[in-house]
Amino acid sequence: MKLAVIGGGSTYTPELIDGVLLRRDRLPIKTISLCDINPERLKIVSDFARRMINAAGGGIEIETTESQAEAVKDARFVVSQFRIGQQAARHRDEMLGREFNLIGQETVGVGGFAKGLRTIPVALKLADVILKHAPQAQLLNFTNPAGMITEALLSQRPELNTIGLCNVPWNIKNEISTTLDKPFKSLDLDYIGLNHLSWVRGLRFEGKDLSKDAIRGFRGHTGKQAPGDDDPIWQPEDIDVIDAIPNYYLLYYYETQQWLAYQKKHATRASEVMEIEAQLFKKYQDPALVHKPDDLMKRGGAYYSDSAAELMADIATDANTIMAQSQE
Repeated sequence: MKLAVIGGGSTYTPELIDGVLLRRDRLPIKTISLCDINPERLKIVSDFARRMINAAGGGIEIETTESQAEAVKDARFVVSQFRIGQQAARHRDEMLGREFNLIGQETVGVGGFAKGLRTIPVALKLADVILKHAPQAQLLNFTNPAGMITEALLSQRPELNTIGLCNVPWNIKNEISTTLDKPFKSLDLDYIGLNHLSWVRGLRFEGKDLSKDAIRGFRGHTGKQAPGDDDPIWQPEDIDVIDAIPNYYLLYYYETQQWLAYQKKHATRASEVMEIEAQLFKKYQDPALVHKPDDLMKRGGAYYSDSAAELMADIATDANTIMAQSQE
């Protein structure tokens, strides 16, 4: 079984490798092909990936290429995680919003729209490459803005097996599991929406409805901030209005004024990520490093490896698992 990763030179890739290694019993991948247009980043990440695999007992070959066709050929799964223009373009997207006193963000608002316009044509070209060289492959799209990219792929390339991948539902489920002290896998979320525009409106545990407990628990954490912390936060009245647990991206819409005030005092997230990535790539080059570093959590996309690898394992074993569902 082969996995192709488009954008394989990303700092996210060790997350994905870790997720695959943790599920080897259900996800028997033998080859991972990392594809990227930046040879320097690709070498750093691929060398680290090989060390991770060797430390876990080996058995998976890492290939590197700048050719999408070569990467996806005969692949069972293709993960898309590329960024057109890299973080410099993201910075411009964020500043575009700030110029007009609007939210500057990579997936919502004018910044997200700009990123979508820049990325959709490339995503469609990738789809054509997959259809030509690996028509049987399952594409998991993690490329942002995830909702727009996935919609474009489904509508313009319906013959391609495409699933839009977002780690946010997994993160919310993990937080609920911790708050209520209930096993993660035993929780059933009633989820409505898509990707970064979504809410948890219900929760069941072993057949028992815990929706009110979960929403009440989330509300109990709102409106609280540590001294000196000016990050935008949810307010109790937000939860009273929607009577659901919101995706954290919705804070841009519900608490817009908080975000506009925050933007005036802080650098763009892109500039922060550039610094984080520089530190991560420096760590990845350490020959003694064989496990993903804790600092990777600062990069964002927490539990991306779990959501992506778990989904691939479920598909590979035909497990029919429901991670989150919308009920009428």
